[in-house]
Amino acid sequence: MPNGSLDFHLFAWVWDLYGQGKLLSAVDEKLNNNVDEKQVDRLMIVGLWCAHPDNSSRPSIKQVTQALNFEIKPNLPTKMLLLFSC
Repeated sequence: MPNGSLDFHLFAWVWDLYGQGKLLSAVDEKLNNNVDEKQVDRLMIVGLWCAHPDNSSRPSIKQVTQALNFEIKPNLPTKMLLLFSC
């Protein structure tokens, strides 16, 4: 499997967890739940936002900083949008 395909499947899996409200399920078990859940949730949402399939929907670095500082909340759809180009 090409690496790009693996990356997409990981991205789709995390987005699916986001849509189900289960993002923390993606946290590595080796961390033994020793994480700040609020920060992990926000970091993963910002990661999805930055990798949004529609690059015009991706945030600016200022928006990323504001989101990571809990000044703004990213607004992502619960279902990943698939964009195809011909």
